[in-house]
Amino acid sequence: MARLDRLESVKELGQLAAAIGRIFSHELIAAVSPLSVNDLDSGLNRLVDAGLVYRRGTPPNAEYEFKHALVRDVAYESLLKRHRQRLHGNIADVLAERFPNIAENEPELLAQHYSDAGQHAPALDYWRRAGRRAVERSANAEAVRHLTKALEFLVELPDTTERAQWELEMQLNLGTAWMSTKGMGASEVTRAYTQARVLSERVGETTQLFTSTWGLWLNNLQRGQGNTAHEFSGQLLNIAKGQSDAALELQAHHAAWTTTLLRGEASGCREHSTRGLALYDEELHRSHRFSYGGHDPGVCGGVFHGLALWLLGYPNQAEESIKEAVALGRKLSHPFSSAVGLGFATFIHHFRGEPAAAEAWAKELIAICADSSIPHFLAQGTILYGWAVAEQGRGKEGIDKISEGLENLRATGAKMLAPYFLAIAAESYSRNEEYAKSARALEEAFESADQSGELWWTSELHRLRGRLLMAASKDVDGAEKSFVQALSIARQQQAKSLELRSATALAHLWQDQGKMDEASVLLSPVCEWFTEGFDTADLTEAKTLLGTLR
Repeated sequence: MARLDRLESVKELGQLAAAIGRIFSHELIAAVSPLSVNDLDSGLNRLVDAGLVYRRGTPPNAEYEFKHALVRDVAYESLLKRHRQRLHGNIADVLAERFPNIAENEPELLAQHYSDAGQHAPALDYWRRAGRRAVERSANAEAVRHLTKALEFLVELPDTTERAQWELEMQLNLGTAWMSTKGMGASEVTRAYTQARVLSERVGETTQLFTSTWGLWLNNLQRGQGNTAHEFSGQLLNIAKGQSDAALELQAHHAAWTTTLLRGEASGCREHSTRGLALYDEELHRSHRFSYGGHDPGVCGGVFHGLALWLLGYPNQAEESIKEAVALGRKLSHPFSSAVGLGFATFIHHFRGEPAAAEAWAKELIAICADSSIPHFLAQGTILYGWAVAEQGRGKEGIDKISEGLENLRATGAKMLAPYFLAIAAESYSRNEEYAKSARALEEAFESADQSGELWWTSELHRLRGRLLMAASKDVDGAEKSFVQALSIARQQQAKSLELRSATALAHLWQDQGKMDEASVLLSPVCEWFTEGFDTADLTEAKTLLGTLR
């Protein structure tokens, strides 16, 4: 400060520059300063010559930077509060009036100046804009900060319809941002969408009521509240039907294809994904990724359609749908959509017993999520990576990664897919002859499925329990009961791929007991039903076994 004090004639110019920020353009300080062109140039030259600021370029296109942050801070703190606020207000007004590109592309800059000026109404407006723009750029951590600041100013305004409408918009954006940064099942997501729904019922349009309900649907699904999520999914279909709005109908099917698959209704998932994808247009529905779960419905629809097809017994069609969805996610250059695509697509390689391919996609998923701070799918990718490397002979590394992924997934508050991921853990533990751990993982998986109503992988849980009983204690009767239960559930759900697995397991057991005819009668019609996927591990194993039974 002493050096600036010695430059008394330019002290105020230095303080003005400090109010703008550590870096400031010649164009902006010229617009804000009351000095003439000559006096301004002279003053800036003196600041440069004194070593207080650096200059890059030539005026009027030059940019300046305080040599040390401390120099800028001291100059700034020397301003009286009232004068400081006035400077910030002037800077913000000039930016709003004369620098429209900055106001449009850096609204957080104006928001900060208006905040420092004590002008809460325009500060709120620009923090709101900054939050929305951050969501659209997938800068979700920034969005949370900006929108949180906006809400802090909002409470100071009178409780009017306009205030409620502003808060509604911000809570919807905040819900999307929290989903990406904290996880879809996080309590912050619950609070944002609950408040948004209350406000939408009071002052919102039907679209906003739909969006807040959609957010609560996904949040409840992720928190393991399957019955509540199912109710919300039904409400979404009813709202969309009443509006004759294709965009709402698409998102209602989006909720339905997810809900039905997890409930063990693969045929329902295929129906809803088919209808939803028929409505989808990549460009027309581009904005949906900023409002509905932070991801593109075309990507999600493609992967869930693929999962349903695999369950229903069409592995080749499933793989084709999955690959198209992953390609779309990459094309969109939208990290969260890519994470959704890869996160679910990697399931297919697990289903098909292709660990090398699963490892490649899991690595890509982990890289995207680490770079873009997407904790939920980062945990999911870690689990799938663990399975893949364990299957390729790196058992300890794989199991450690699976355990790490499960722990991180729990930290997000997400319970959706817990039965599936716990089944992966149980499978890997058992292969590594850690039978007690495998049994505990399966028990937790069954409890999770019972509590959440997530039944799509229950057949596999019973099959894995049967295999564990055989491996750990040679409990033939217990294993047979488990395989029979797995088979019954798969048939009830019309899940042909799971029926094939459970029938193969039971046929192996019967073969060991000398029941060749019974095993052949059981397995033959299941194998003959398939019209594709003849090179898959499951069908190859089943047909090889069948050949030994005849």
